[in-house]
Amino acid sequence: MQTSFRLRVGALKLHCMKYAALLIAILVAVNAWGQDERKHPIDRKIAAAEEKAGSTAEMRQTYVDGLQMWDAELNRIYAELKQKLKPKSFAGLQNAQRQWIAYRDAQVKFLNELYSEFNGTMYIPMRAAAEMEITRSRAVELGHQLEIYNEHAGG
Repeated sequence: MQTSFRLRVGALKLHCMKYAALLIAILVAVNAWGQDERKHPIDRKIAAAEEKAGSTAEMRQTYVDGLQMWDAELNRIYAELKQKLKPKSFAGLQNAQRQWIAYRDAQVKFLNELYSEFNGTMYIPMRAAAEMEITRSRAVELGHQLEIYNEHAGG
């Protein structure tokens, strides 16, 4: 009976180790995918500026500049979609974009309120980074939609 119990415990340990190995492999794959997403040229410029920044003000400026770059990229992608999409599809995008702008403005207001609750200069660049990420996410999202359109519509 004791041998049977030991075999079961051993099998259970092996089973748990297999699941742990699978979980680690999944986490590594997800991390690698997330890093690939960040290889956009704007992300590389921001990362380089972060490395050079020597003060809170310079870090904040990195994200302010990053926001401007992402906003320009978002506008570029939107204009390209406007040229390529059929009127009905573009009307849907236009409606979604208007709603996203309202979301963005509300989110920035929330972030300003949230970060104003904290003391310390480290929160200044954190707030700027969070604000930049809102526009970055939308630009990446629309960029993916443009890629899908280009791949499937022959554009």
